[in-house]
Amino acid sequence: MRNKKFLIVILLFLFVVSITVINYSSISKYISICYYTNEIHKNINNADLYLKRGNIYSEVTLQDKALDDYKKVIELEPDNPAGYMARGSYYFRIKNYEKAAKDFSIAIELGKNDDFVYYTRGMIYENLGNYSDNIEHYKKAIGDFNKVIEYDKNNALAYHSIGNVYIKLKDYRNAITHFSKVIELDKSDKNAYFKRGTAYKDLKEYEKAINDFSKVIEIDPNDAEAYSYRGEIYLFQMNDYKKAVEDFSKNLALNKNDTTGYYGRAVAYSRLKNYDKAIEDLNKILKLSKTDSQRIMSYINLSDLYREMNQPKLADKYIEKARALSEK
Repeated sequence: MRNKKFLIVILLFLFVVSITVINYSSISKYISICYYTNEIHKNINNADLYLKRGNIYSEVTLQDKALDDYKKVIELEPDNPAGYMARGSYYFRIKNYEKAAKDFSIAIELGKNDDFVYYTRGMIYENLGNYSDNIEHYKKAIGDFNKVIEYDKNNALAYHSIGNVYIKLKDYRNAITHFSKVIELDKSDKNAYFKRGTAYKDLKEYEKAINDFSKVIEIDPNDAEAYSYRGEIYLFQMNDYKKAVEDFSKNLALNKNDTTGYYGRAVAYSRLKNYDKAIEDLNKILKLSKTDSQRIMSYINLSDLYREMNQPKLADKYIEKARALSEK
């Protein structure tokens, strides 16, 4: 009789799913939900059953139901860190970082001390820093990532995360130190080379930055952003306009809608006195521009270029276009 009731529950549940969510690849998960629901009816005070059902609710994006189950776990076992970690992870997913940090802190206070819990709380603090002007959140993130390294001194992900936070704090020297550690652990990590390259660029150590962006390209010849960053240095710091054109052209071959690439190449062409190519790129930006501010800047750039070419009528035409658009 009990098995028959369980079968009926499954069929009813699947019917509801079929007319609402319909995700046949997840059908086994819905069956698991029915199983745990049935088990909970038999043992309503079993926190582990609520935790397992909540995790499956979360996997099938029934987040409100997942939260209800995690709250029940905490109600039944307030000294069990698992409930707080599960609820904290839920809050992290919905970007409620304050509540997520609080729950993970409670889990740590209750004795959950491992690299996962500290790394996750570090990510939460980093996100809190992203959404506020309070640098204390970033400092807490660094503290948690360093705690991860205490568990595993070769944890490249933790070093990388610390480097990212130092970039946000504009502490480029410390960022370089940590990205260098990542590279020491994994010489094929192109993201570490790229991030270290940006730090060198901000410190105006352009040769080192170029070396790192070149290493990114060596690892991944299809990394459009690395060509763009290297091209900017060749253009604005090294005055090597031919290399700048080459890099922006490679960037645009990989990302044909990158207005930054067209602008950089247009500037390089203009400094090489290849005005027709520069005008072509600026007109391309006009076609791709999605905002009036981008169009205004393109008109101004075209005006400057035509004035440099000693064509005052066309220069005046485009400056007037910029003025008219700015007064709309």
